[in-house]
Amino acid sequence: MAALAAVTLHWPQLRSWAATVNPNWVVACFALLLMTVGLTPFMGQQSSHDNKGIEAQKSTLIEWLQQAQRERDEAAKRLVAAEHQIGTATAGAPSQAANPPDHALEATRALAPADRERLAAALYDTAQLLDRAVKLSDDASREVFQIGTDLATPDNPISSERLEVHRQRLASFLDTSRLYWKDLDAMTDKWKYYDTQISYVVGDKPGEKARSLRDMIDSYIHYFDAWSKIKNIEERGPRALIVYQQYPFSVAMAEIRMWGQQSDRRLQEVKNAMQSR
Repeated sequence: MAALAAVTLHWPQLRSWAATVNPNWVVACFALLLMTVGLTPFMGQQSSHDNKGIEAQKSTLIEWLQQAQRERDEAAKRLVAAEHQIGTATAGAPSQAANPPDHALEATRALAPADRERLAAALYDTAQLLDRAVKLSDDASREVFQIGTDLATPDNPISSERLEVHRQRLASFLDTSRLYWKDLDAMTDKWKYYDTQISYVVGDKPGEKARSLRDMIDSYIHYFDAWSKIKNIEERGPRALIVYQQYPFSVAMAEIRMWGQQSDRRLQEVKNAMQSR
């Protein structure tokens, strides 16, 4: 509109100039003017579209950061509780298991020889699953730490290939955690005859541990994907956001590791009771 107003205001001068200029140039200039006027609304629309995209990106990132802060706060609370639990266990407090130690261990001592052999097989399967949980939590923690080292360091360029390598590793951990949950359910169902001993070892709701393991890995993957889509990801501020989830993730994996280690200690208690006469 401003261009049309300028043309109208200076029309006498333009008409005098056009009379002395090659007609082909006049036609070209007039066509250029019409093109500029015609594209102005679309240029404004594109600018509006870009602004909306930026605002949407900011909104998504803010939501993730708020969620991450809540997880950090919750992780801090769990860490304090875990430290207290470790201190209590070190002081010689009873094991925190689904069944009281006396009941589970006495029931084990009362088993017939044939039952003891089958229980030994059940404990072997349980031990294998506990080892898998500890290994998965350790491997996932190392990967998240490596992501922070690779991608948060300003001197390291962030390439699509590097992002994809980390994304594939995280996806493999998620697949492993899903399989682990399935195998854990199958094991407890297979050896349900020895539920007293198995529950004493792993707790009455071991599936919750498997689910928390899976959910934490899945949540980190979503955060990683959201972070990797930031346009100015190479800048120091956005780059540093990748380590924001590292602490709650590490705490969650440490809880899984602690569960596995404590369960393994109770498993040894059942083995000792099984060998006694």
